[in-house]
Amino acid sequence: TKAHVVGVSNLLGLGMTLFPRVDQRLQELDIRDKVILMAGGRIAEKEEDHKEYEDKMANEGLDFLGVDGFFGPGTKLDDIIDWIDKNIKEKFNKQ
Repeated sequence: TKAHVVGVSNLLGLGMTLFPRVDQRLQELDIRDKVILMAGGRIAEKEEDHKEYEDKMANEGLDFLGVDGFFGPGTKLDDIIDWIDKNIKEKFNKQ
């Protein structure tokens, strides 16, 4: 379909399993470098675990999740749209 953005959402707290698997599958299909992978929802089931992952993202980046962007609960829709727009322009030189 030649999508520029792939979004994955998870509300069950299985993000540490799901998000890297999607990244891996896109690599296997040889299209990972052709798409922006974003994820949202909860990374961990327990609130305290989710907070630890949020801290890790803030300090170390998103590589451990295999995504280019992550939007947790409470993220404003306008912030997500702005992020998508900015990243499409940067990655694909689209105006």
